[in-house]
Amino acid sequence: MRDIYYIVTDNIIFNYQTSTEDVGLKRHYPHTHDFCELYFIVEGNCSYMVENGVFDMPYGTVIFTRPGELHSVIINEPCEYTRFYYALPLNLLSEIGGEHMRCFMNRPFGKRNSLILSSDAIDRCKSRAEHAVTLIERGAPDIKSIILADLLQTLHDVNMRFDEPDNTVSGLRQNTMISDALAYINEHLSEIRSTAEIASALYVSREYLSRSFTRCIGVTLTKYITKKRIECAKNLLMSGKTPIDVCAECGFGDYSYFIQIFRREVGTTPFDFAQHIEKRRLAYSTPPRELK
Repeated sequence: MRDIYYIVTDNIIFNYQTSTEDVGLKRHYPHTHDFCELYFIVEGNCSYMVENGVFDMPYGTVIFTRPGELHSVIINEPCEYTRFYYALPLNLLSEIGGEHMRCFMNRPFGKRNSLILSSDAIDRCKSRAEHAVTLIERGAPDIKSIILADLLQTLHDVNMRFDEPDNTVSGLRQNTMISDALAYINEHLSEIRSTAEIASALYVSREYLSRSFTRCIGVTLTKYITKKRIECAKNLLMSGKTPIDVCAECGFGDYSYFIQIFRREVGTTPFDFAQHIEKRRLAYSTPPRELK
């Protein structure tokens, strides 16, 4: 087990991990972050789920997610799993310039989340990460500056590939039925009333779809739909929509049920969540008072 966790700045994190992983561990279940994540796999028999599909992860795969995008690693068989990632805040757009963040923001939500770098480019990214690990373990001087400079170079490599017209990884889409189910949920989230509807749309039995989904994704189909609706609700509340409008748009048929599920999953009511977001927005937008 190796876990190098380093805070580069107050809101940029570098993490390099090697561990022995087994199938079905809960820490790999679908989740979201409140930051952008730039993720590289180095070693391991894994697949990746992100919003609209499940994908193979050959050498050179890079995954990039922004806040609210559901994703997870799927461990296909017990293996040594080595990966590294950078956690990047949304306000990095203003700190380093929006062009460096275009792989996160210049695409539809939940789509075009991954690409495959050339062998030269992925080798450069790995080399920078391994160099960072060496510097951190040695306690070398100027670590933060070096890692930040390397991060910008890595973002450049990823974005240059992102800009190419043939960067799609659709050919790596695996488990067509599960990928189709994920895409169907995204497209019909507000309309779905039962898992049987999804199974019917995919021309399979509800039992077969449910068993296959749980085995592949690690959570039940019903639980995934609920989690997806809650993430959708959080995003809509952050955009300024009212809880009542959000309830309908995310597919919760009953407002009381929406409040109950939101409180269970998030720890607060939709109204209090929206109030907190608004207070935070005002705090960031209000200029400091001049000293007298």
